[in-house]
Amino acid sequence: MISEKQVSRKNTVDESMETAGIIILVGNPNVGKTTIFRKLCKKNVHIENPKDSFVELSFGKLNLNGRCYKVIDIPGINSLFANSEEGIIVRELILREDNYIILQVVDAKNLRRDLILSCELIELGKPMLLVLNMMDEALQKGIVIDEKAIRDMLGIEVVMTIGNEGEGINELRKSLITPRVSENQTSYPEYIENGIIQIQNLPHRNGYLNRAFALQLLIKNSGIFEYIRKTFLGDKELIQANQIIEKVNKTDSTNLELEIMRQRVLRAIDIESNSTRILPVKKRTFCEKLSNWAYHPVYGIPIFLSVLTLLYLFVGKLGAEFLSDFIQLGIIKGYIIPITEKLLNYIPSQFLYDAFLGTYGLISVALTAGIGIVFPIICTFFFAFSILEDSGYLSRVGILLNSFFKKIGLNGKAVLPLFLGFSCVTMASLSARALDTKKERIIVILLLWLCVPCSGQLSIFAAISATISFKAVLVIVGVVTFQLLLVGFAAGKLIPGEKSNLFMEIHPIRLPNIKYTFSKTVLRVKSFLTEVIPLFFFASLILFILDKIRVLQYIEMAGKPIVTGLLGLPPKITEVFMIGFIKREAGAAFLKTIADAELLSEIQIIVALVVMTLFIPCFTSFLLVVKEYGLRIAGGISAFVVGYALLIGIILNKALNMVY
Repeated sequence: MISEKQVSRKNTVDESMETAGIIILVGNPNVGKTTIFRKLCKKNVHIENPKDSFVELSFGKLNLNGRCYKVIDIPGINSLFANSEEGIIVRELILREDNYIILQVVDAKNLRRDLILSCELIELGKPMLLVLNMMDEALQKGIVIDEKAIRDMLGIEVVMTIGNEGEGINELRKSLITPRVSENQTSYPEYIENGIIQIQNLPHRNGYLNRAFALQLLIKNSGIFEYIRKTFLGDKELIQANQIIEKVNKTDSTNLELEIMRQRVLRAIDIESNSTRILPVKKRTFCEKLSNWAYHPVYGIPIFLSVLTLLYLFVGKLGAEFLSDFIQLGIIKGYIIPITEKLLNYIPSQFLYDAFLGTYGLISVALTAGIGIVFPIICTFFFAFSILEDSGYLSRVGILLNSFFKKIGLNGKAVLPLFLGFSCVTMASLSARALDTKKERIIVILLLWLCVPCSGQLSIFAAISATISFKAVLVIVGVVTFQLLLVGFAAGKLIPGEKSNLFMEIHPIRLPNIKYTFSKTVLRVKSFLTEVIPLFFFASLILFILDKIRVLQYIEMAGKPIVTGLLGLPPKITEVFMIGFIKREAGAAFLKTIADAELLSEIQIIVALVVMTLFIPCFTSFLLVVKEYGLRIAGGISAFVVGYALLIGIILNKALNMVY
């Protein structure tokens, strides 16, 4: 018998310990899965992106009874076999591993929905444990759950938790030591059950073909067929399997996949009805009232504008001004640059001095831009964005703005990738997969590339905007917003294809746990800076070399007719455009150094900010869209965005010089 003290002791893991197995945290979106993950793993956590993907996987280590387990927190999914980016990543992870435990986290308020996924996961035939999370919110709604009844019906261990407060985590650790494989699987009509048995009884090359994979063969899931062919079945067995599949699909005119889902839904309803009861709730909580106000057509608008204002004050003022000035002036210029100058005095080399402290120096430019400007901005933005994420507010913004997005060929679901664009346009371009039609995905990518600055770019622009008049800021916001409406409306009319209606789950409004919001922010900032900071130094080094061999002068001369003649900007802005294509925030940071040196007039700042906002995004975004939609679409969008940005900049420059 394991004592409470043993289970709840400090969760330190000896790196030399051999991994006893893998625990995979699975669950629908917004069930508190990441909170449970952090409670289990504490400080033994890092984030990775699978190869060629921007999906985040969190990895940690957990010591249970003297044995070390690798814990993986995967993105929220509605089905293991969905062909979304997240579904494919999760499926490949499960197919690759063998010795793993499934830990499904369930929102106790949405038991029926989450139990549908439970029925699917059980069919993998692996040890599994169910966590009924957010029990406090369920009780507030009058939902009383009998976990023993669920345990008996599913045939696996069930633990109740309140993740934010850490309640039930010790019991969860105990249960993870001895998880069970369920024998209580969903029953299907006889012809489906016969097909499953016949598929499983075929000679296999490699172990046991579980019930879940057999079902995917029956419904002809192309995403997993090739894996099963390579791993389990030879050519002769494949012919037999195809005969079984055709026979099962011809037995009933009903769509086989829909019938399987119907049976899982019926089982989830049965489990829920036999394990829950609803008590009367006297009055709604403030969070429930706020939940309704957030997407109300009247109250929702001032709430939305207030959220945007707070976001601007927190990121634009605190991060981009106060913290950025403190790091740049107080630390870099106050200590690092003077110390570097003293060290370089011992090496009488102008080349080295320029390399570190010159116009494109590694410290004077790269370190100042990367750490002095981007670092405080990214910290404040990711913290604010995590709060919006964890609070459940984003889904309400989608409902609130649905009617607006319908006018440009989209629906409210598009607010999520567009909002993510203010964090990272590359990540947001990938999240456009969540939209239902190709037309919607192309429109969103076009708008992301044209009108949505990423977090680093936006925040640096906010810092630059703080140095100009309020009238100038209104001009910038007005021009960019008008382009969003104009191009979006035109794209909705001109791009062929169908548009879909809005179907979006409304997650409850809740107060985020600041501790875990901070922890999530630290991981995101660490991951972001690991990728971005080397690019700042690389870009600075390239510019330094190009400057020394006088290539920059030729580039400036080539771009002078457009940049200087038509846009009315200094020749150095050509370099800003070049660096911006490598990394958006790097280009924005270089633009800020030019603005800080007072080399730009207010009209030039307006034109530069508008063109930089509308200009093509970073190279990684371009490569992603090439991979997702082909070179023709990526090249077409790029050509349009570059030409359109320059055209608007030229018109704006002429207009401002006439009336400003």
